[in-house]
Amino acid sequence: MARLSNKQLVRYITEAHAAWHGKQEELRDKFPGIDFPAFVYPYQPSEDPITPRVIEDSRTREDIWKHFKWRMTRVSYPYPKALERKSAPETIYQVVQKKKLLTLLQSQALITQIKLTWFLEDCYVLEKRVHDRNLSKHRYPLRFHRNVMKEIARHLQFLEHEASRNKIPSRWFAEYRPAVLQALLREASINYPRMIFGLESASELPPAKLTGDRQMELYQAIEAALLSANEDSANLAYHLIALVVSPVSSVRKGKLEPLPSAIGKNVRDRQSKVK
Repeated sequence: MARLSNKQLVRYITEAHAAWHGKQEELRDKFPGIDFPAFVYPYQPSEDPITPRVIEDSRTREDIWKHFKWRMTRVSYPYPKALERKSAPETIYQVVQKKKLLTLLQSQALITQIKLTWFLEDCYVLEKRVHDRNLSKHRYPLRFHRNVMKEIARHLQFLEHEASRNKIPSRWFAEYRPAVLQALLREASINYPRMIFGLESASELPPAKLTGDRQMELYQAIEAALLSANEDSANLAYHLIALVVSPVSSVRKGKLEPLPSAIGKNVRDRQSKVK
């Protein structure tokens, strides 16, 4: 029997993905109106063990506000210019309190956006940790998933070879072959996490941080929260965004990373592209 070629491997993966997609379509037709998790990006047949871990550890609305308020008390305003003053500078919390904006910043929409931002950051940290160690999200070596994927494909090749050589009808494997294809697809989706865009190895795909997107979403949520107070302070908004996205270790030292000015530039650049 000939060795497994890359072309054959791709053919088996394509067949497996088409079979899986067909099953999802059957479910969709059987239960119209229900949005099955399988359709959520990144569209992977294999389960995601990281997201449930983060959800399990996620904080309540009260926890989010308490931590956000703590962050506001740690950093001076405006940052970093306030640090150059001889007199004790005001904190962001004191500025917000003076402007009577504390209640507005507790809006459901803003707290939800902050929670989402921290949730995605926690996911990113865990994903990067396993990626840097050449592990899958399941914490198994990527080489294990790659070797098993190829071995399953070789098994499919063997079944085809033996069936053809002995003139065995395809129905002989009618129940077994779909199960093998499903096992192949599970390993392939781990090896190629963006398989619908191409078979690029997971080891070459570091997790996406999407920093700019998160900052823009926070800006829109803060802008909406302050709208009723007729508060048009973009600079304050940039500081609040920096507070949310800065590492806890930096905030604890009274630092913002990235700087509010850098966030402002990103927001303005994105706004100019939309116009």
